[in-house]
Amino acid sequence: MTTAAHPGRTLFVNMPVADLERSTAFFAALGFSFDPNFTDETAACMLVGEQASVMLLSHGKFAEFAKLPMADPATHTLALYCFSVSSREEVDAVAEAALAAGGVEADGLEDHGFMCSRSFFDLDGHGWQVMWMDPAAAQQGPGESASDAWATCPCIEPGADGAMTAVTTLTAAVIGHPSSEDRYTTSSIESVANA
Repeated sequence: MTTAAHPGRTLFVNMPVADLERSTAFFAALGFSFDPNFTDETAACMLVGEQASVMLLSHGKFAEFAKLPMADPATHTLALYCFSVSSREEVDAVAEAALAAGGVEADGLEDHGFMCSRSFFDLDGHGWQVMWMDPAAAQQGPGESASDAWATCPCIEPGADGAMTAVTTLTAAVIGHPSSEDRYTTSSIESVANA
């Protein structure tokens, strides 16, 4: 595991949702839990990792924090939220749970052998990717045959020592909606290597 650049920091990603109760039920169906200390009738704190949470905020609550107008995720480029799971089977289980709970598939299975992912849109149109990577592959870095897969995955980044690092807690990436020509431009938030 890599050393945290800023030990003690906790990440909160704020995300507007049209119906907080419905969105909370959707993400609970995917296996996420919520911190009651940061949850009320206007916000729900969804736990993603030990130091990362997504704050599901009602539109009114989100507007209190935002300095710019809120965009519609169904029509504008926003972000792709990527999280890792511990197995290939869990990739499918989470994606299938998302679809069963009302999500819409964005991309089918992307299987590169050493890693795989599936993507979906949540009830508000926010893009999510669930991914798994073989820990040995994260440790070794990309081989020649896998270099294209590594280059296009928003959940992978080069580590300080030159080895590739799996971003396994949460990655925010600019992504075009399926009708857009935009592609991934990533910004890593927290990375964990050789887990």
